[in-house]
Amino acid sequence: MKRLIKYEKSILFFSLLILVISVLLFFFAIMPLKRSNTPQASSPCNNPNCAELKIFLNEQKVIEKQLKTNDPSEIYAEILAKYAHSPANNQHGIAHIFGEALYKSKGSSGITVCDSSFSFGCFHGFMVNAILQGGIGTVHELDQMCTEKFGQYNLGCQHGIGHGIAEYYGSQNLSKSLDTCNSLSWKHQLMGCTGGVFMEYIMPRLGDTTPGSVQINPLNADNPYAPCLSIKDQFEPECFYNLGNYYYHALEKDSRASLKLCENIPDPFNRKSCLLGLGNSIFSNSRDIPQTLQICKLASIKDNEISCRAGGAWILYANTATRLDAQKMCTDLIGPDLKQCQEDTNLLQLALDN
Repeated sequence: MKRLIKYEKSILFFSLLILVISVLLFFFAIMPLKRSNTPQASSPCNNPNCAELKIFLNEQKVIEKQLKTNDPSEIYAEILAKYAHSPANNQHGIAHIFGEALYKSKGSSGITVCDSSFSFGCFHGFMVNAILQGGIGTVHELDQMCTEKFGQYNLGCQHGIGHGIAEYYGSQNLSKSLDTCNSLSWKHQLMGCTGGVFMEYIMPRLGDTTPGSVQINPLNADNPYAPCLSIKDQFEPECFYNLGNYYYHALEKDSRASLKLCENIPDPFNRKSCLLGLGNSIFSNSRDIPQTLQICKLASIKDNEISCRAGGAWILYANTATRLDAQKMCTDLIGPDLKQCQEDTNLLQLALDN
């Protein structure tokens, strides 16, 4: 009798065990179905640029595939047309991705495909990968290729080299990056290789997860002009240009505070460089000429206002498709003020003259 009871208990135990296992198997079997019906709840994207990131990643795969068989120049032209009316960060981001893929596909010779479009994004992506892969010894070869292809007006190419040098050495080696730039063919105080270096140092890229975006660090109120007052004099103007660009973002678009920081710089050309950079940032943010003019008019004197205007106009001037629109930043001025604004709009010529 005891054996029968024990046997029945065993049967009951194993039956319950089988039932529990069955329920668990069923539960885990339907879990993927439940997750697939609620993707946002189970796998949220914490990246604010998540939708854009997916687009960029898809574009990158398409570009890499196309470069295996198609003419790089035709692919690049299609990208420029497709993103012609996109936000500035997206434009720069996609051109950057194309430049990266171009170098991987064609090597150094691919540099001739890039141009100044989308804030030199193609040069940026190309040079960063070329120098990281080929080493710092490749910069003089790249410099020579830039000069042969684009002549003395190879601003974008030099700018891209600067980005590559800065990423190669890292943010702790600013002086070494600047000295390497100084060994190249571009010897002017504005634009060129040092511009790429200072951009990486003052407003570094966030990385591959946010194409086209940069990191905005808080302003050091105790030393707002760092690092521009602790470097060689010849590099100061370009450093202050990038600081002007940075102020508008770091101060959360506080126009008056940004203008004041630039206007308080004692050296006239450094002050002008800062205001040019600030104007660039103001217009880049809004793409609105009247709004940019309204902000620049907050400057304390006319010369400073004109520099601010010219910095915004440069964005339009640098792109041949919008070059005529650059004059809209100056048309309400008269006499010497109008002439000064029109001349300063071409920052490349300003760089060559100084």
